[in-house]
Amino acid sequence: MYDELQLPFLFNCWKHHKIFIKQRIVEYTCLGEDGFYTLKKGLKQIGESQTDLYLGELQPFEIASEISYLLKRDGMYEEREYTAWVKSGKTFHQILTLKDGSFWTLRLGTEPGRYIHFHPGRYSPLTIRVKAMLLKTAIVVIVRAGIYKGQPDNLPVINEARKFFFAAPPLKNLLPGKGVIKIIELLR
Repeated sequence: MYDELQLPFLFNCWKHHKIFIKQRIVEYTCLGEDGFYTLKKGLKQIGESQTDLYLGELQPFEIASEISYLLKRDGMYEEREYTAWVKSGKTFHQILTLKDGSFWTLRLGTEPGRYIHFHPGRYSPLTIRVKAMLLKTAIVVIVRAGIYKGQPDNLPVINEARKFFFAAPPLKNLLPGKGVIKIIELLR
């Protein structure tokens, strides 16, 4: 989930980081059918609700590094101070703005030692809000198209992936630049 990030950070790259997802798409495609079928484990980390996907150029470790710098600068990096700071807000989260203009929501982590949980702020610059099923469908069809040398923006292919991977109902149509087509275009 947080791959290269060291303690105390918690960040779900599968839900929130376009570059990470694009790298996984390439890796799974290169594995052929084995990659296609092992993809399910990563997709589970995306969950079932809407998510904010960061589209910027900062890598996860760069985001964590910048957050670390800002928290240390303001005396909020250590667990006790960080916890008090996050809890001081009405909604038990705080927002930090990074050098690329994106802003990030900071919460309390739920895993041992990973008390700094961050994700893109809702409607932050350099992010889009996306339904989890659309994101997962786009990933699957791009990997499938890479393995089988097909096109990911094909309604029968998309519906086959939705049925096989997610037992989801078929889509009736595809609109250029909208829905799953928009996400496919972002991740290609």
